[in-house]
Amino acid sequence: MQDILLLSGLPLSKPTVRYAAELAGLWNGQLTGLHVCAPLSMQLDPARPAAMSMQLQWEQDRLARARAAADDFERCAGTASHGRCSWKTATGALAEVVASIANWHDLLLVQRGAELPGGSMASLAQLILTSAVPVMVLPPTAEPLRLGRIAVLWDGTPEATRALHAALASLRTATAVAVFANAGDEANRGNFNLAQYLQAHAVAHSVHAIDSSTLTAARVLTAIAEFQPDLLVLGARGNGRFGEWRLDGFCGSLIETAHIPVLTAS
Repeated sequence: MQDILLLSGLPLSKPTVRYAAELAGLWNGQLTGLHVCAPLSMQLDPARPAAMSMQLQWEQDRLARARAAADDFERCAGTASHGRCSWKTATGALAEVVASIANWHDLLLVQRGAELPGGSMASLAQLILTSAVPVMVLPPTAEPLRLGRIAVLWDGTPEATRALHAALASLRTATAVAVFANAGDEANRGNFNLAQYLQAHAVAHSVHAIDSSTLTAARVLTAIAEFQPDLLVLGARGNGRFGEWRLDGFCGSLIETAHIPVLTAS
């Protein structure tokens, strides 16, 4: 059983909700939809009571609309998730709210898109690097759930290992798993034997060599295209400097340009 936290905008994207609900149903888990309202962007001025009243009323209306989406969410997600779904609203800084609520979940699901909550690359970087759970990033257009073919980008780093472990539930049920690794990385790295780990968990897989000396996001996507994966698994590295969170260029480019969901962990 795995519990999924879906970061959702308003109005609801029903294809995205259905994807998350079907994933929760597949994993026999619980789905939580979360809508985060940003805090007030202006200070309330007691010297201007009329303006303060209008601002407070706007805030209450915004929260009311967010809470009213619960019925629509549960109708959309209920059947696929076997009724194990709930809706939450919160006010605050997006990354802080998500980091707190994600502690009760096994996976954070976010859809990529500059206009979507957490969907810009800057927001995705912060969510991936500060959430204590793996993150699945959906492309801007959510397709029906398919996890038959999974590509794993493997370089032996701790981040790649965490992402691989997070994907285990899907790897076990996949019909084909392809590991793309630099020569020598596909077997051992840091006393971790990838082949033995996958075999111990009954995950049949093939290994495909890639040249890391000339590795770019475009070349990786070209390399895995023939395999036609439904999901890409990779580790994420990055840093936060001067209050701005950034993924390394390679990982960020992969997430930004992939046309399939990406499961990652930092």
